[in-house]
Amino acid sequence: MATITIYGSSDDLVDVEIQGEYGQKGFEADAYDRGRTIFLTMPDGTGMRVYAEYSPTDLGGGVWMIGVAQLGEDQPIPDWPMKFRTAENGYSPALVIETPESVTVSYEDW
Repeated sequence: MATITIYGSSDDLVDVEIQGEYGQKGFEADAYDRGRTIFLTMPDGTGMRVYAEYSPTDLGGGVWMIGVAQLGEDQPIPDWPMKFRTAENGYSPALVIETPESVTVSYEDW
């Protein structure tokens, strides 16, 4: 299993940490002035997406929103263990997901 943690950082980055069998890796994705979608995909095409947005208007500003969605209609979200906690920075939720090692984590650059 791998542990993937996704959270907002500063006001313009989404951090993705991946702790797997072969150590830790990860990346930052630009989310300035828009949200960012992170895709978690299995080799068979199943998976989910995680959406992160800084300071959504309805939250009053200064915080991040993290949510999950299906990859498409009639494609269920995998039954992977997930939990939310407050990120160490104090202004973002952190989504922690336990996935199979074979999951691919990516995002599309706009």
